[in-house]
Amino acid sequence: MEADTTQFQATNGKQPRGFGRWGFQIGNEEHFIVGQYRHARQDAFKIAQTRGEERVVVLPDKKLAPQSGNSERPEKLTLQTKLIISKNASWRKRKFGSSANGPGRSSR
Repeated sequence: MEADTTQFQATNGKQPRGFGRWGFQIGNEEHFIVGQYRHARQDAFKIAQTRGEERVVVLPDKKLAPQSGNSERPEKLTLQTKLIISKNASWRKRKFGSSANGPGRSSR
């Protein structure tokens, strides 16, 4: 699986990294995933696999999607996609622990 970061790098002058609301184009659809880039990319790959796509494009900026009840929200996911992401999140909790602050971090 490949993540094309060309557009992101052209706009921002650097590789995508860190926490944010990441936009990915998968086929003809845009998906927005909140979290660390590396985890968001993994989730985008899982979505792409369910769609039969072999490549995802990292959108050039962390676009904000509409927050209304509009059914055209780009981050609206199918039940199947939600299950895949939920399974991935469960795996992360088992591997890294369920602490809200992450492993080895205090809340100070």
